[in-house]
Amino acid sequence: MTSNWGRKSGVSSRVRYRRAIFASSLLLVGLLNGACIGGGSLPSCLGAGVSSDGPDGTVFIQQAYVGADVPWGISAKDPAFADGRANWDVDVLVGNQRVQHKGQDYAPHDYVPAQFIVSGEVFKVIGQVTSTSGQAVVGFIDGECVLG
Repeated sequence: MTSNWGRKSGVSSRVRYRRAIFASSLLLVGLLNGACIGGGSLPSCLGAGVSSDGPDGTVFIQQAYVGADVPWGISAKDPAFADGRANWDVDVLVGNQRVQHKGQDYAPHDYVPAQFIVSGEVFKVIGQVTSTSGQAVVGFIDGECVLG
């Protein structure tokens, strides 16, 4: 049996051509939508990990192997955010679920246990740091990668 795409079905070459163009257009639109949403644009957490360098600090995230715990940490750039002179308010998310929160006076670091790790989801470390040394300095920290 020949499909509707074949020559024996009585469908003209013009119709087959239009169907092929339409199918290709749908594929292209789907790929572009994925790119705009962020699909495929984030680095993997696996292996050497991710170092997300921003103006106020750096977020480090690393996953040793698929399904493993994920250690993470933050280092501040501005001396106003040194340990004991700043308040850190940081959330860690797997997908859209918050799995950790840190509120402390030193640059946070921890790990997310394997039980919370979902392969293919985005792992995010986002937060804010505020100086307590009399300066009105606020910094924003974020880093993300795709879990293996």
